[in-house]
Amino acid sequence: MLLRGQNLVGYRNYADDVARLFVDKSCEAGIDVFRVFDALNDFRNFQTVVERIKANGKHFQGTISYSLTERRMGGEVYNLEYYINKSRETSGNGRRHPLLQDMAGIMSPFDIAKTYFRT
Repeated sequence: MLLRGQNLVGYRNYADDVARLFVDKSCEAGIDVFRVFDALNDFRNFQTVVERIKANGKHFQGTISYSLTERRMGGEVYNLEYYINKSRETSGNGRRHPLLQDMAGIMSPFDIAKTYFRT
């Protein structure tokens, strides 16, 4: 399941009790792998759902959303160091592999190689 952190599968934040129940019921329904992301890469929005994913003995994949400020990776915010640091942050949540989500298909192969082989 692709889960938007505290937004679950929608576009607004839900209360913690709703998020916990949603994850518990998803696990009961047979979901075993949860790929969790937050559009703003604010990992505080992972906390409630990750706690329930782990409590249910399911697999959590922390995901970093890719964006950019220039034609290629770079600029003041979204640069290689930003993604390396975000990757390190997600590893504290039990993430086994660095996952970058590029929903717009804008990440160049060169940038992917720089990100993955430097972490």
